[in-house]
Amino acid sequence: MRELFIIIVYVLCFIGCNNNNENESTEEDELILINEYNLSFGEPSGIAINGANGELWIISGETQKIYKVNSSGVIQKTLNYTGEDLEGIVYDVSDSTLWITEERARVLVHLDLNGNIINKDTIEYPGESNHGLEGVCFDDSSNMYVINEQLPASILQLNSDKTIKTEYGISFAVDLSDITYSKKHGCFLLLSDEDKSLYYWSKTSSKLKQYDLLVDKYEGIALDETNNKMYLVNDELNILSVYSFE
Repeated sequence: MRELFIIIVYVLCFIGCNNNNENESTEEDELILINEYNLSFGEPSGIAINGANGELWIISGETQKIYKVNSSGVIQKTLNYTGEDLEGIVYDVSDSTLWITEERARVLVHLDLNGNIINKDTIEYPGESNHGLEGVCFDDSSNMYVINEQLPASILQLNSDKTIKTEYGISFAVDLSDITYSKKHGCFLLLSDEDKSLYYWSKTSSKLKQYDLLVDKYEGIALDETNNKMYLVNDELNILSVYSFE
């Protein structure tokens, strides 16, 4: 399996995120695996990045801890907070803090960079407890979004008080594992564990493109658009994968 990751090059038809026609043919592009790193903790389920300096934070479902790691996945710091069913994480550039999601309780937790609790908010959304909040991100206007894994698979835009402003139902994916936003392309990137896919999605045009990932259990995604890199974490293989992102 490890050898497979080293040689994988996905040859894909790239469609820009602002293009509304999914079937328009475009020049082929390549998404290249740059490297992969074994993590010293199990079940990485979410990843966040501070794009200004490349710091990464990864959630472990095994330990329910949050680790600050370098670009090779080596632990630099373990945050104070111990969660319950931790899944999603995002770095907030507005105040240099972290937001994380706890799936079953449907709780959004605001932390400082030491892991101290700033605030907790419950997201009032129906559904099965084990198919709750999987990911969190901001768009380029600092609007916050969380995703509900499935039953239903949905993207929820939140108000400033963390009530739900808008719900976007997702019908093209069985489940949603994580979400991030690309300022470069002006759209969201969605991971689906069960579909083994990465989707480009916009609020106005829905699914824009699908990328097959070949293996399942990719549960976290983060973008370093300054250095043209995309980071994925695999919950089953316990690896940090680094891809080019143009």
